[in-house]
Amino acid sequence: MILKNILFLLPVLILGILMVFLFLPHTTSKRYLLTLILGGLVGLGFHSLLSFWGLFISTTVRMAVVWVEWTLLLVLLYLCLRKIRLTSWRAFFIHLRQAIFSPNRFQIIFFLLLIGFIVTFVSSTLMKPMGQFDAHSMWNYKAKAMFITPGDLVQALRHPTDVTFHPDYPLLIPMLVNDLWVKLGEITSRSPIILAVFFTTALVVLMYAGVAALRDDSQALMAAVLLIGAPYLSLIGSGQTADIPLSVYLLAAITLMILAYRENHWRYAALSGFMAGLAAWTKNEGLLFVVALFLANGWILRNQLTKTRMGQLAAWWLGAFLPLLTVFIFKANMSVQNDLFVGFDWGRLLQLDRVFVILTALGKEVLFWGGWEIPILAVFIASMVLLRRQMSAEEKKETGLMGAFTLIAWMGFFTIYLITPRDLEWHLRYSADRLMFQLYPPVVMGVMLFTLSIKEVVAKLPIGNRLRRLFLPDQMEPSLQNKS
Repeated sequence: MILKNILFLLPVLILGILMVFLFLPHTTSKRYLLTLILGGLVGLGFHSLLSFWGLFISTTVRMAVVWVEWTLLLVLLYLCLRKIRLTSWRAFFIHLRQAIFSPNRFQIIFFLLLIGFIVTFVSSTLMKPMGQFDAHSMWNYKAKAMFITPGDLVQALRHPTDVTFHPDYPLLIPMLVNDLWVKLGEITSRSPIILAVFFTTALVVLMYAGVAALRDDSQALMAAVLLIGAPYLSLIGSGQTADIPLSVYLLAAITLMILAYRENHWRYAALSGFMAGLAAWTKNEGLLFVVALFLANGWILRNQLTKTRMGQLAAWWLGAFLPLLTVFIFKANMSVQNDLFVGFDWGRLLQLDRVFVILTALGKEVLFWGGWEIPILAVFIASMVLLRRQMSAEEKKETGLMGAFTLIAWMGFFTIYLITPRDLEWHLRYSADRLMFQLYPPVVMGVMLFTLSIKEVVAKLPIGNRLRRLFLPDQMEPSLQNKS
């Protein structure tokens, strides 16, 4: 059953990889891993959008989605082969060989760490195959409802207990689970487990590949360790909720936006917008992240609104258009008021005791971000003070983007708890850890961009060449080689 799930997902993942390979500018072997993981995310997101529109129009159109995707896959495969032929097969295979067969010590350590993490994560996930309460009562329940009643999407997503079922929650995960069940011809817990493993692993790989592309492999390894070491990663990931997929698409959107700054290319911005839109198609908080990213971009670039920057922002919105349109069409047809606004009371905004309770709960989550037993926020602050590196004006804008986004998103979460009609302490206890963890990966990446890497620290230390070579592999940057 697990093998069948993987085989059904494989064409979707390959389709996304081909899309990204064709769409993004030519990259070196250093970014092959980033291209692969971004492609997988695009493939799953695009497939979910197509499945929704097919089911929304009619079940007959839904069945045609498979043929549309296979046709696209063959066309894109031809175009990719043509692109490689035009740019030189020899160069392609040289880059591929460097990416696969010439790893440095940091890359080897990361892949060993990743294998260990996947083994332990799969084991812990199989121990609770139904996931957390939200998984079997909401996300997987929606997939089951669509499986049983495929002819009427709106009716299938209604539930006697609307308040807890969240009928207006977006459908990226339920659509993927439902599609696997339709292809398998039965409902099985293995499908959401496979998706949980993929998205949780993708978050780790994206963190490593993103930081490696923006900094270096040693800093990328440190970022992966900080992410894998966070207890909430396995806890929330194995719960099969939408929080980890949301974090993956959010981190992808931010990484691509920074690459758009550096490469000065609209295609990175457009793909960033698509990823942000898929975050909104994953969970309601994704809409908050779209707004937060746009506002953070506007604030950082307020004094640099050149024609190129305006073009990038336009490309960002263009990329986000299809996922956001899907979200709005879906919500408009559900005709259900979001539970946060049921019985809305303006008086809650003026209750200082609520403000104190919220600040205390969210402050604790931030201090021990990711579920660490130690105050990891203090570690981050200390490293940013002691290991701060010299940055260019453009690099300062990148870290400024991360900081502005995190602050705006945190304020959005604070507002959500301030207006919630539910029992405040229960709501905080039930969801604050998951909501704050959504911001943990971008914070880790921001710290990694702000601080010196292991290579840079070792290059400055007064140590012998033998010890220096232990930390500085042969593939280290020329600037570091000169220093040693």
